[in-house]
Amino acid sequence: MSVSPELAAEEKLLSVIVSYNPDLVELEKLIALLAEQSDVCLVDNGSSNSDQLKEQFDSRLAFFMPQEANIGLAAALNLGIQCARENTYKAVLLFDQDSVPVGDFVGNMDACYEAVKANTQLDCALIGPRLIHPDTQKATRFKQFKWPFNKNDEELADVPGVYYSDFVITSGSYIPLSSIHKVGLMKEEYFIDNIDLEWCFRALSRNMSVLGCDGAQLRHSIGEEQTNPLFRALGLKQHKPKRSYYTTRNRLDLYRQNYAPSAWKVRDFLRFIIKTALQLLLSKDRRALWHYISLAIRGKPVADL
Repeated sequence: MSVSPELAAEEKLLSVIVSYNPDLVELEKLIALLAEQSDVCLVDNGSSNSDQLKEQFDSRLAFFMPQEANIGLAAALNLGIQCARENTYKAVLLFDQDSVPVGDFVGNMDACYEAVKANTQLDCALIGPRLIHPDTQKATRFKQFKWPFNKNDEELADVPGVYYSDFVITSGSYIPLSSIHKVGLMKEEYFIDNIDLEWCFRALSRNMSVLGCDGAQLRHSIGEEQTNPLFRALGLKQHKPKRSYYTTRNRLDLYRQNYAPSAWKVRDFLRFIIKTALQLLLSKDRRALWHYISLAIRGKPVADL
C-alpha cells in the first residue's frame, strides 16, 4: 500500500522509527518496507553514525529528526508523535530499529482499527500486532491482568482476529492521533523502560481499549539473548546491568500510580523479587546488577544511557 500524495491528510499514516547506533543494513530493510506502506519519520537519538543515516536514508524519509544526544526513547517517540500531529496524520505506528514487520503490516493494522471502529462501540486507544519470536517462531499472547488469573487471547465478539489486551509493547503499535489527545504523550521521565506499560494503563484508566491484532505480525524479541536454561524456562528476560536501573525505577513508580491495575502490581512485584534473586545468584554481572538495582530502589540518579 503506497501512500498517494492525493490521499486526504486525515487518512495518512506516519511510521515513526527511533534509532540509536543502528545496524544500517537492518535499518535499511525496515525503512524500505515501511516506506512502501506509509510515510516514515526517523528520530535518531544521537547515534555516532547519524551523518551516515542522513546520507543513506534521507530520500526515503518524510521526516528526519537527528538529536545531538540520547534524549531517551519516550522523548524521541514524542517528537515523532508531535510531528504527526503538526502534519495532520490520522495515526502513528511506532517502531524499534530492530523490529521486522511482516507483509502489508501498516495496511493490516489500519484495517484492524477501521473494523473495530465500524463494528464496536469501543474507544480504541491503540492496537498492537501479534509478536513472533524470530528464532523460535513462538507467538506472544495478548494478555489481560485479571484477578486471580490472567486472561489471554480473549477475542472481540464482533471483530474476529482482534483481542482485548491490557498491554502491548511500543514497537509495531498503532495509535490514532485522537488517542494522544485523550491520553497524552509518553512519559519522558521513564527514559527507556515500561513506557508502553505506563501509557496503556493510563489509557485503560480513561475507559479506552487496548487491543491486539492477529492479522498483523511483527518479528521481535525482548531483552538480550538468554543463555541460562532456568531463565528461558521461566520466560524471564534479561537486559544489560544498567537497564536494570530503569526497569526497577520505573516499575516502582508504576506501583505508586492508582491507575495501574492492582492485579498487575501484585504479580509484577512477585516476579520482580524472583527475577532479581535469580539474577543475583546466577548472573556473571551480579555486582553491577545490584549496583544499579540498589540505586533505583534508593531513588538515586544515574547518567542516562
